[in-house]
Amino acid sequence: MKFRSAQNLILLALVLGLSLFIYLKPKQSGQALLPISDLSSTAIQQIKIEKKGQPTLEFKKRGNTWFVATPFQARGDNNKIEQILSILSARSNQQIVATQLDRFELDQPLLTLTLNQEVFKFGTINPLTRQQYVLSGNKVFLIPTNYFATAFSQPADFISKKLLAEDETPTSFRFAQFKLDRQNGQWIMTPPNPNMDQDQFNRFADDWRMASALHSQPYDKSKPISEYTLHFQNGKSVKFQVLQQQHEFILLRTDENIQFHFSQDTAKRLLTP
Repeated sequence: MKFRSAQNLILLALVLGLSLFIYLKPKQSGQALLPISDLSSTAIQQIKIEKKGQPTLEFKKRGNTWFVATPFQARGDNNKIEQILSILSARSNQQIVATQLDRFELDQPLLTLTLNQEVFKFGTINPLTRQQYVLSGNKVFLIPTNYFATAFSQPADFISKKLLAEDETPTSFRFAQFKLDRQNGQWIMTPPNPNMDQDQFNRFADDWRMASALHSQPYDKSKPISEYTLHFQNGKSVKFQVLQQQHEFILLRTDENIQFHFSQDTAKRLLTP
């Protein structure tokens, strides 16, 4: 009996000790608390992405618009590029002094992201937390993998899918079959078509102004099969060449050397008022 009482006392002491440890243990917040950068996304004017064995990808900001600078030049997809900058608001619940970087594969990082002059290097993934080791400054942080996934996208994924820029409002269309000009607030079609009215012409112009491709890419040197010219309110003129009409509609902006891929439904709206 004395032996059993002693066992019970020891067990009680262990339970009390464990309870006290849990009570006194610092509480872990469910939120990541450690910022990995002090930079503000609004301060970023230049972005560089370096991946092993691939050309460097660079973006530059002009006004409020991002542009791809290398390995080709194009209007950038602002939303996609802003996703890269979201790393500046990332928080981590763990930071490690940056020593023995080979433990985290940060001596030869999978990807290096430079925002202005600040560098972020992406290493391996922690098998327990499924978070990724990132080197920022002289600290290693654990953050979700979505930041890496966005930056690792193919260069063409960052090209704007909008056919026209924000300041390009059509005022004149030159097609092989017809001309359409905006004069004194009215659209004039040559040759005239009595079956079409101003509402249809306005919708046609808006379809061009708002056209957004399924995807876009640098020109693949396909032979054009027809050509149109648009004139804009800002005085600019651009030639567009049709590269394909079967299965999908592919339209090349000759001034940018970027081709835009559209559905057949969009093709119908862009080719006829």
